[in-house]
Amino acid sequence: MGNYEQLKQAISDVIKTNGNQEITGAIMQNALLSIISTVGSNATFAGIATPETNPGTPDQNVFYIASENGQYVNFDSVVLYNEVAIFTNKNGNWVKNNTGLGTKQELSVLSSKTVGEEYSKNGFRKIEIYSDFLKKDSEIRIKIISCDSESVNIGSFAFYGEGKSDYDNIGGYTSLGQTKVVKLQKDYKFLRFYNNIDDSDFSILFEIDSLSLKVERNQDDIKKLLPTIQLSSGEIYTQTYRRQLEIVSDFLKKGNFLNLSLIYAKSSTINFGVFAFYGDGSGDYDMIGSFNSNKTQISKVLDKDYKRITIYNNIDDYEEFSVNFHVINLKIIGNHETEIADINTEIADINTEIADINAFIKGVEYEVINAKKIDIPLSYLKQGNTLIVDLLECKSSSVNIACFLFYSDSEYDKVQGLGKIGQKNYINLNRDYKFIRFYNNVDSLGYTVRIKYEHQSEETEFKALILGNSYSQGGNWVRGMQEWLNIKSLVNLGVSSATVRDKYQDRITYPYTSRPVSTNNSGNLNTLACQVEKLKRLMQGTDLDPDEVQIYTSKSEYPNIIIIEGGMNDTYDNEEKEQTYFSQFEKKVDNVYIKQNSTSKLTQGSCYIKTPIEETDRTCFAGAYRYIVEELLNIFPKAQIFITTASGLGYWNNSVVERRYRTAEQQRKCANLCAANIIDWSADGQISAILTHPQGSGTEDDPYIWAKCTLPNADSSDLMHPNVKGGKKYGHLAALVIKQRFLDIENM
Repeated sequence: MGNYEQLKQAISDVIKTNGNQEITGAIMQNALLSIISTVGSNATFAGIATPETNPGTPDQNVFYIASENGQYVNFDSVVLYNEVAIFTNKNGNWVKNNTGLGTKQELSVLSSKTVGEEYSKNGFRKIEIYSDFLKKDSEIRIKIISCDSESVNIGSFAFYGEGKSDYDNIGGYTSLGQTKVVKLQKDYKFLRFYNNIDDSDFSILFEIDSLSLKVERNQDDIKKLLPTIQLSSGEIYTQTYRRQLEIVSDFLKKGNFLNLSLIYAKSSTINFGVFAFYGDGSGDYDMIGSFNSNKTQISKVLDKDYKRITIYNNIDDYEEFSVNFHVINLKIIGNHETEIADINTEIADINTEIADINAFIKGVEYEVINAKKIDIPLSYLKQGNTLIVDLLECKSSSVNIACFLFYSDSEYDKVQGLGKIGQKNYINLNRDYKFIRFYNNVDSLGYTVRIKYEHQSEETEFKALILGNSYSQGGNWVRGMQEWLNIKSLVNLGVSSATVRDKYQDRITYPYTSRPVSTNNSGNLNTLACQVEKLKRLMQGTDLDPDEVQIYTSKSEYPNIIIIEGGMNDTYDNEEKEQTYFSQFEKKVDNVYIKQNSTSKLTQGSCYIKTPIEETDRTCFAGAYRYIVEELLNIFPKAQIFITTASGLGYWNNSVVERRYRTAEQQRKCANLCAANIIDWSADGQISAILTHPQGSGTEDDPYIWAKCTLPNADSSDLMHPNVKGGKKYGHLAALVIKQRFLDIENM
């Protein structure tokens, strides 16, 4: 097809209005120019575009299909990333129309949905993530995995428009390891994560959860987009002197895009019905549209397979008409039919697996009819798991059902059998097995057993709350713990320079604050008790700072482990204070009425009771830990408490070894009095003065530097705080203790 402007100029050159015996007629000229303009109103398929394609400057409407990543310089510098797009020039400029189809790369990323992608930003406050998966109703998972700043305060914003204010605040992060799942309320263009504190490096883990939803949305987006695209590169069918035109095609398949356009009709009155036939009967059809004076094009994504298209002229049998017939196989365009099918299969398999697991957890019944035995192969007969087997019914008057676990076709372990109706056996699996066999030694009348599955492995999901000092705020030990522990969510309230103990017993003059900061250590303004007050404020959610978000909005989010880390900023208690430890938990009261039990005689005398919380001395370790633990358990009664002992690190401007040793001793006593678990960094943390201590000779030229360590195997660079190596030691020990000592109190 030639250039339309050239054709128009050629017509104008030969059709003129003058008296020189040349072809004349302004009306004929205008008619021909109009025909050319009309013919060129639809878009012609020009081919598959790559970033190197140069379309030139066509004045007719054309379109290209593109899927290769890169910048398309000759198409107004449009950038494609993991998408299939259609370029059109209907308005003179190149416009990108996203088809909603995923590319092979995109689908590959989508299929690895559980892995996630890590994003880091060095020396700058913000990270921006652009993704085609930021669609309404999709779920994204964000986790803060590292931050070089001692304070973590990262806000997250989802931008839906071009303006600076076109965004929604989707939550903030105040601690390392903190994870949030956000269901998007609209379509967004990009996410922005902003460090409100400083320019320190930080990293996040970004995951997309809604795989099946993405596939469904592709189809919806296609249906919305394609009817707006005009195509005229198909085959032209003309019917003369008959009322109907039939088009038979192998491409009339479900999911394909059909475009029909009326390009000529001799009749001045246009009235054509369009019918798609899916069977052989006269009534096996769907009416899919019509042509009239106002509508001369039909665009539709077919919702079933059809055999033929019939276009019927309702007016008469003697008018000629022509249509342009064009079908696009959307799956072939994207070249992703196999990928999409594989993903749909994967989704179905996952859903089936989940259904099987849910059914098995609830219990699956197996009935034996007129037989002695039944062999049941189960995929959950794995070492470390527990089976709960109970007998629901037995048609025999005598019950004696043996149970065997087979680890090969002929090798087995015999376990406790079933001897009565309702008996429930707990079978701990000591190896992997292939199937379980039940055998009725009495007769063959039949019986019914139920098997339930209990998972007793290391896959426990921990929801952690941390109170602490710069060790926690810096996060090296926290990240070390996360390497070994499956932490689903983490709230870290640690503040640098925080103490376990109050500095003043007078809390009227020296009250707590709910906004502790490392820069203000006066009075009682930076103690672990202040972190408890901050916890209460964040849970209430009514007095939040701009960079804060409400936490623990439902009991399902409550922590199941709480780690109280501290002691590095405290001196040990003197002997007088240590003598008061027991009195922080109990006191003797005299001249009170007491009874041994509800029926015994009332007497007057002495009794030991729990020391009222307002009478505790929180300037000593025992009183401080008593208060903190009690406040936390009042809020989270099903959480398990862990207390760390003081580290073997410390600035060497005064005693380190003795001070940390005596502090840790007192912390162990307090943990025992609180019935809390001990994470004993002091005794078991593998960090001591043997490898981490000042260097030098004490001379003027080679002084001792009490706050710096350059030894290659040292666990600290400043002699006070664990570096990455030291953090892993403390974090791994914390994970080990939690795994060993954890009690699932919530489900008890």
